[in-house]
Amino acid sequence: MQKTEQRLESWRGSVTARLDRISMRRMAVYAGILFVFSPIPILVLGRYNVMCIDDYDFGRQVHDTWMATRSYVQSMQTAWQQSMEFYQNWQGTYVSCFLMGICPMNFNYGIAYVVPILMVSIFTVSVFILGTHVLCRWLGADRAGSCFVTFMLLFMYYQVMEAPFEGIYWYNGAIHYVWMESVLFLCLTAISACIWTGSKVAEMLLCIASALLSVIVSGGNLVTGLQAEIMMALLILYAAVANRKKLIALVIPFITGSIGFLFNILAPGNAQRGALDMNTGYSAVMSVLLSFYHTVVFVIRWTPGFVILIWLLLLPVMWRIARQSERSFNHPVYVTLGTVCVIATMFTPTLYAVGMVGLSRVDNIIQMVYYL
Repeated sequence: MQKTEQRLESWRGSVTARLDRISMRRMAVYAGILFVFSPIPILVLGRYNVMCIDDYDFGRQVHDTWMATRSYVQSMQTAWQQSMEFYQNWQGTYVSCFLMGICPMNFNYGIAYVVPILMVSIFTVSVFILGTHVLCRWLGADRAGSCFVTFMLLFMYYQVMEAPFEGIYWYNGAIHYVWMESVLFLCLTAISACIWTGSKVAEMLLCIASALLSVIVSGGNLVTGLQAEIMMALLILYAAVANRKKLIALVIPFITGSIGFLFNILAPGNAQRGALDMNTGYSAVMSVLLSFYHTVVFVIRWTPGFVILIWLLLLPVMWRIARQSERSFNHPVYVTLGTVCVIATMFTPTLYAVGMVGLSRVDNIIQMVYYL
């Protein structure tokens, strides 16, 4: 037994020494190059993109205004007026409805190719910013290691994305979910950065930015909106325990986001749409329970051999990060259970509203949250 332990210790020391000799900065550069080249086929296919489905329904009035006036200001006013009409008669997602109305193709039908560029860019930037922030600030990784891990996660995601059409090419579906989830990632980064910054000026600016971003998120889809409420509440709870001086900076965006979220879910249009929809959802308790069931089902679905291979490749790097980190990882069980709950909550709104999961445009963002 003693010889076995000595051999294992020797092997671990050998592996550790080899890892330490590898330049993490060089690995990050290679991973960045790999990711930059990987979405090129996706973007090239964008030349064949066109408007479809709800793009026409939400864009018709704005397009008519543009053709009649050639005024961006009046077109924006029409988009907002239409959003308020939808708020009263169809759905409460007032920010998403406004963004759906200003689809780029309403102003130039031939530029649908910009949609995949826009969606891939905003999602990549937001995931990279949030991913590196969490790895550096919360897990104690160095900048090069955090960049390598995040680039590899992004590369992996775009190889196995649940529904590229609805998350990349279809403007209406992507702006409602992928774009809004991207704004949430930026919002959470700003709120989290408030906890770590030592500058009062930076804290104030981050608080203002996160408050504005939280209002945008709260006017989008309910899956992202509910997720935002839970994540901001968890950050406030952490600040209350670990750093009470930061509470005000975290409470302000939580309040602005909560007010916006209430306006969203209490919209008159939601009730009218619900009366017309023949699909009935589950009770609140059953929706929560089924959310955990579907979390297990979709986690298995989203963990194919390719994903497992990438994780195995990342494992030595994560080991190196944890070994060199000054952070203490005292509650792995609680953190794991918490992350499972966060993923599960993203299945709850559709189960409660219409009694179903598996909407591809929703699954795109849940899948990325799971990988993160």
